[in-house]
Amino acid sequence: MTRAYRVIASAPMNPWIARSGLVLGGLVAGVLLAEGGARLIAPSPAAELLAEPTRDATPGLYVQDPVLQHVPLPGYDGEWASAGGSIRVRVAPEGYRGGPPAPDKPVWWAVGDSFTLGVQVSEEDSFQQAAGDALGVSMLNGGVDGYSTWQALFRYQDLDEQLDGDGVVYVLFLGNDLTDNEVYPRLTRLPQRPDGGYDRPTRQTGQRLDAMGTYTPPTAWDRLSSRSVFLAAIDVAQKRKDVENIERISQRFRRELRPFTVQGEGDLNDLLDRLEAALRDFQSVTNERGDELLVAVAPPAWAMDPERAAATAQELGLEGDLALDAPRQGVLERLERLGIASCDLHPSLEGHPGAYLKYDGHWSVEGHALVGDALADCLR
Repeated sequence: MTRAYRVIASAPMNPWIARSGLVLGGLVAGVLLAEGGARLIAPSPAAELLAEPTRDATPGLYVQDPVLQHVPLPGYDGEWASAGGSIRVRVAPEGYRGGPPAPDKPVWWAVGDSFTLGVQVSEEDSFQQAAGDALGVSMLNGGVDGYSTWQALFRYQDLDEQLDGDGVVYVLFLGNDLTDNEVYPRLTRLPQRPDGGYDRPTRQTGQRLDAMGTYTPPTAWDRLSSRSVFLAAIDVAQKRKDVENIERISQRFRRELRPFTVQGEGDLNDLLDRLEAALRDFQSVTNERGDELLVAVAPPAWAMDPERAAATAQELGLEGDLALDAPRQGVLERLERLGIASCDLHPSLEGHPGAYLKYDGHWSVEGHALVGDALADCLR
């Protein structure tokens, strides 16, 4: 039996379509290769310092405050796309991040700057959750981007007067808290007491608090681009030019990094004196309120690696020999002198490069877990 087969000829592909497909495929392949390469190599020097400040990346989260400069907007509930993923950030009516405390557990406050707020991770992955679970307490997140020690103290007072707690953890970030203690009183023109301290200013009732930006949900591109190490490297390269060309920016970096040098010993001692005055007030306020106080000393990522620190200092035009451990040791000595319980986070984070996000510098999920365990051990 003979079978007949019919051959159907397909129409030839338009050459322009074929070429466009090749070009598009090449671009996609190139981007994927660039992204893969960026993830394999170490971040460039000063990358975490040049990354976008968290406060600028979260419009609508903050309102202006006459005492603290800015505070989270009560009732805020939004999503933030960051290097840590798409993270929900919600603010309780009392102004802290997260939900209400468990009714049957003691309440502890965690105050500090962006490392405390930790919008790079979810509430469930935060060090507050890890430490609270280990200790059987509700540790509430009172962190705010860019806060100094004085702001952390006044913030604790504001929160504790609304929801009386049993203790407070102040996360002192060595990267810029010391210099922020110099900047904040000057910006707010606080009158200084003879002992070097500052009294908490009073707010005027009914004073309007203007929102800092308008919240808009992140787009698909926001979510994708925020996770790209390649795009982050390009952004840092652009900001590196700003450091070279804008004196105001370069001065800020040199001021923050100088305490980590031998030549900056005098500056460091002055900053430690300012810190000691703030810690003394912190201790006095917690004693008056019947709360316990623990100060957790948090190192910046770049300062934990001597080679990377040297490259960062050179990149930002900082002159002098490095003394990377001087700020940490100085802070710990002042805490011991005052009799304030401390928790040195350096040993727990050392040897864990994944504890910090690449091209961000804040703690990753791994970093928050390590910090949570360290705080639980210290508080026990």
